[in-house]
Amino acid sequence: MLSVSDGTNADAILGSVETAIINFSMEKARDAAWSFAEKLFPLSEEQRQQAIIDKDEMIALFSRVISHPGYYPSLIIGIIRLGERGTRVSASKYWSDEFVGVSILTVT
Repeated sequence: MLSVSDGTNADAILGSVETAIINFSMEKARDAAWSFAEKLFPLSEEQRQQAIIDKDEMIALFSRVISHPGYYPSLIIGIIRLGERGTRVSASKYWSDEFVGVSILTVT
C-alpha cells in the first residue's frame, strides 16, 4: 500500500484524483455530445445523416489510432512500462469464472 509522509493513505488520495479525472472526462464527453446535437438540430435530414456519418468516421479513426498507435508510440509506451513497478495478480480471485487466467497489474 502507498502512504504519504504524514501517514495519509495515498490510495485514498489517488482514488479521489482518479474520480475527478473520470468526472472531468465524462463532463467533456457530455459537452461534446450536446454541442454535436446543437449542430445537428438546424440541418435537413440528409445533412444530419451526412454529419452523423462524418462524426462516426472521425471517431472510428481516432479509436484506431488509440488501439494501434504505431511503432514509435508503442516503443515509447513499452519503455515507460519497463519502469513501472508492480505485481501480477490473478484476476480470477476477483472476477467470475469467465475471466479465469486473465492477469492484471496492481501496484503494491
